Amino acid sequence: KEFAQDGTFRAFELGDNYGTPMITWADVVVKDGKVESITLDALQATVTEGSFAWNAKSKKELGYAYRMHQQYDLSEEDYIKYLKDNNKLEWFEQAKLIEDHFLANIGKDLAIDGVTGVTIADGGYSTVVEKALENARNNKFVDFEVSVNYGSPQVVWAEVTTKNGKVSSVFIDTTQSSELVWNAKSKKELGYAYRMHEQYDLSEADYIKYLKDNNKLEWFEQANLIEKAYKDNKNASLDGLTNVTITT
Repeated sequence: KEFAQDGTFRAFELGDNYGTPMITWADVVVKDGKVESITLDALQATVTEGSFAWNAKSKKELGYAYRMHQQYDLSEEDYIKYLKDNNKLEWFEQAKLIEDHFLANIGKDLAIDGVTGVTIADGGYSTVVEKALENARNNKFVDFEVSVNYGSPQVVWAEVTTKNGKVSSVFIDTTQSSELVWNAKSKKELGYAYRMHEQYDLSEADYIKYLKDNNKLEWFEQANLIEKAYKDNKNASLDGLTNVTITT
């Protein structure tokens, strides 16, 4: 079987919508070794008087209220009539067509150009679906959570990989942002450059010495301890883990 493990396999992509950070994701559901469904969604955000906030609902959850074709003065009933009269589809309706196209073309070109009724640009949908399919092939389960860190958006995610029905690896990471732009590197990728304990004037070598002398661990080192704890025990708790002071 191409897909050895049943389940829901997720992948996500960070992007922006007219300069405001957003996140797009795909879920691939595998049942009896075959892909049963593919779904897409996206969560956008607003900036009001300089204050960032994630939207309460995703594009799919908004449904017709997303108003891809504007017409904000119309009631939902009149908006639906407007769409029908003008042969237009709302975002979630077009997303369903794209999902069906992806499902019918696994292993082939997933380009959405030419899909009848679809006017939205790819927006990373084919890329994120390919990533979700690859996660399914590798038995890698992914989930994420968006939040706001000191006024700026961030995303925390976890990856759990299984082999022969058992957890073989656990991975956690976080990508933050600055001035409404996603950072190029995640906390793990930054390594000691993340400077969880500040000391920005020190060289990396001196910073590592500072950590050792003060019995401190950088973020990625603490994350490694958390990953091991959860790999060894799915019911693990951060409480009591030696040298672990982070909460996210």
